[in-house]
Formats: sequence, structure tokens, C-alpha cells
Amino acid sequence: MTAHLIEYFKTAVFRNNMNISIIGTGYVGLVVAGVLARCGHKIACFDSDRSKIAKLCNGVQPFWEPGLAQLLEEHEDAISYLDNFEECVRHSQVIFCCIGTYGNDRTIQEEIITLAKKIASFSNSTKVLAIKSTVPVGTCKNLQQQLSN
Repeated sequence: MTAHLIEYFKTAVFRNNMNISIIGTGYVGLVVAGVLARCGHKIACFDSDRSKIAKLCNGVQPFWEPGLAQLLEEHEDAISYLDNFEECVRHSQVIFCCIGTYGNDRTIQEEIITLAKKIASFSNSTKVLAIKSTVPVGTCKNLQQQLSN
């Protein structure tokens, strides 16, 4: 699966070296960060858990995922780990939302909308927001409606 993602991001929309932010450094966020760094992009990762960011800054992987430690180590110069949300948002052209989504559908949608509004409040340019988190059907449509108001 990782090899497939790498080829996709090398040939698809992301053709040039881009600044990309990842919000959430769990299983999904760190894998996406590693794959995009391998494709030649500059990655800024944010997590609200400062202890997780401190571990990552010291080269300690917060969980085990096959091949991830090697991928992150090989591309450590292309990945930064930040505990400053505004800095992370301003770094990027594209932001991947990879936050954990727990609870009922309404709670999940509210979390995503709150995050998107926070991103918008710190944006210094037009951004592409990619929702990589597992969300209920209709979340992106609802998000679009909320942000256009």
C-alpha cells in the first residue's frame, strides 16, 4: 500500500516540491508525512500532544508501524514536528487533516468544522484542505457550507 501511495503522489496532483502540513501525528498522519516527504515535499507535522511532538523531535516513534521508522529517518531533513498550530498552517499550501475521530457523527463533524475554522483563522494564503480522517458521510459538504457562511 505504501509503495502505491508513493507512486500516486509522485505522478498525480503533487508534481512539484510543495510545503505540506499534517494535522495529527497518529498512524495516518505520520504515514502520510513519510510518504509525502519521500516524494520530495517539505512536511510540517502538528499535534496538540506536546509530549508526542517532543518524542518525534528526538527521533522516537510514538507507536510501531512496519517500515515507518526507517521512512521517517530517511527523510528527517524534510519533516519538521511543531507544537505551534499557526506556524504549521502558515507553512503550507496543502493541509492534511489526520486527527482522531471518536464519538458520534455530530461530534465528529463539529471537531472537523472547528479545526477547519481554526485553520482559516491562521491562513495567510489560499490552502487546500484534505480530510484524511474517518468522517461520516456528508461531512465535507457540511464543512463547505459552514465555511462559505
